[in-house]
Amino acid sequence: MSTPINHHYVSQCQIRNFFNGQDKLIYCYDKQLDNYFSKSTTKSLFSEEFSNTRVGTNDELDHETLENELNLYFEQDFEKHSRNVVELANNPHNNDDTKLESLYYLVLYALIADIRIPENKKNIDESYATLMRETAMKVRMLGDEKQADEIEKSLINDKTKYSNVVHYTEIAASRLAKMGDLDFNVYAIGKSSDKFLLPDIGCIQMRERFNNYINPYIQEVAIVGIPLTDKVFIFACSKKLGDTSSGVTTNNDENSLIVKGINTQLFEMSIKTVATGDPHHLKN
Repeated sequence: MSTPINHHYVSQCQIRNFFNGQDKLIYCYDKQLDNYFSKSTTKSLFSEEFSNTRVGTNDELDHETLENELNLYFEQDFEKHSRNVVELANNPHNNDDTKLESLYYLVLYALIADIRIPENKKNIDESYATLMRETAMKVRMLGDEKQADEIEKSLINDKTKYSNVVHYTEIAASRLAKMGDLDFNVYAIGKSSDKFLLPDIGCIQMRERFNNYINPYIQEVAIVGIPLTDKVFIFACSKKLGDTSSGVTTNNDENSLIVKGINTQLFEMSIKTVATGDPHHLKN
């Protein structure tokens, strides 16, 4: 059995929540090319070959480690937790500990959204390479040619697109710990025909300075926005921000300003493409 090399940077379990089952299509808009198009499968949307591939311990290509980590900790139970939150959105009084567990599961998924994006992976690698080249130059100025050469040699990677020297679970756990306790606001579209958009970044993140560090410019993820389905959107905010609250808001009005405001954010923060289950809502 061959190892898959097409890796999603927005998980299929999330994309499927925006797939139009009746039309058997998902509708997309490329804002860079001003192009409307559709796909009959989620397999080729928001994906890239070798996106999670890295060099293994024996210098072999490792296509599986990051994919397995994503599946085990962020995707395997996504559908179950999505259903649980949709149930909460449809019946806010049916709130219990399982709903809170599901919301936190989905927040962990959102907290790694940015580091899965190809553009960000490339930027991280380039920033690291610049730092190490500067280090090599300083080492060479001190007279250690051999050490400088070793540093520069370590930067050579002609096997994979990205270094992918990350552990998604560690990053998610660290970011959640820094956020602390959360408040959740669930926005549901009721009788209206409105739809939420799914951007090619999966989820949105907003950063604020709310922990005390010597460096006053350090900002951390304070808010995440999760387009869960084309009818349900989640905002999760750190209580450290102050003046936050939790609740469920249902919008039954056509062309709701709340839905429009959320979709505007999703559209503007997308890199290139947004998708949804109704082509009408890509043109409004």
